[in-house]
Amino acid sequence: MLLIPKHISRVAFYAAPFAIFSSSVAYYCGHTLTAGLLFGILCTSYFHWKEVKTVGIEKTVDIIVSVSSLSYITFYESHTFGLYRAVWLYSIGISVFAFIVNESVFYYRIQYDNSDNVYYCSVYTHMIFIHALPTLTIAYCVTQ
Repeated sequence: MLLIPKHISRVAFYAAPFAIFSSSVAYYCGHTLTAGLLFGILCTSYFHWKEVKTVGIEKTVDIIVSVSSLSYITFYESHTFGLYRAVWLYSIGISVFAFIVNESVFYYRIQYDNSDNVYYCSVYTHMIFIHALPTLTIAYCVTQ
């Protein structure tokens, strides 16, 4: 069962350049594993957002790859960021908070209002706080 209509979920593809940019910057700065992980997130996110379902292998793999990658960066890689580690930790904190609030609001609102506005609001919020913010932050932190 589709969770988000295809014509709306395609909006999330606009976040792809952020992941490509961040993966390239990480690779250029010698963080090859981080670059590979970011590229992996890009690939799994593509397959997940191509057709967002309530449950499915694409969603499960995307969650596993994303959480594993962000955990690696947060608990291992971020120690190389020096003073900029705090920037990464704040960014991840904001992203986690935004994810929880966005999911909660989405599932609440969709029960009462099944309009495209609810879907667009949720997808744009997700794209900004879950895709763009962490990937741009990692690109900033690996250059330090």
